[in-house]
Amino acid sequence: MAMKGVFMPVVISFLSLINIDTAECTKEECRLLEATIFDLLCAELQTYLVEGAKDYFRILKLPTNMERSIMESTFLKSVINDILASGEYSLSGIAYYTDTPSDVLDDIMIGNNERPSLLLSRKIIELHRSVRPSLYRLLLQKILRGIKGDFMSMDGQME
Repeated sequence: MAMKGVFMPVVISFLSLINIDTAECTKEECRLLEATIFDLLCAELQTYLVEGAKDYFRILKLPTNMERSIMESTFLKSVINDILASGEYSLSGIAYYTDTPSDVLDDIMIGNNERPSLLLSRKIIELHRSVRPSLYRLLLQKILRGIKGDFMSMDGQME
């Protein structure tokens, strides 16, 4: 049975790039696959956001491990700020689109909620993808190159 309705759109885009037929996957395999791709995407997005904040971190003279810690705790806040910077949504628009009470988003923005739910994170990242599609194409291509590189190195090890 095809699992198209199970995946978030960015995962469907990625699966088509790597020629994976989800009709051959069980529901559990599809969920694992989606979680793995979502994790890779978030890691690449976080790396992208860290690069964008390098000047800020340089001014503060923070060690790299502290930079990572700050970015992990403010990851979704940074994504929301990028959506706001696009001018396409206000904070109340993000709340409406994600079906989230605005006070939950306010808590994220002021730092009172550094670990929002996975469901809310997914919704915000999907909204971000709709605002910055070229960024997500770039991130998915980077992930794909990494996966291809992993397979190439595995082939060399098997010989």
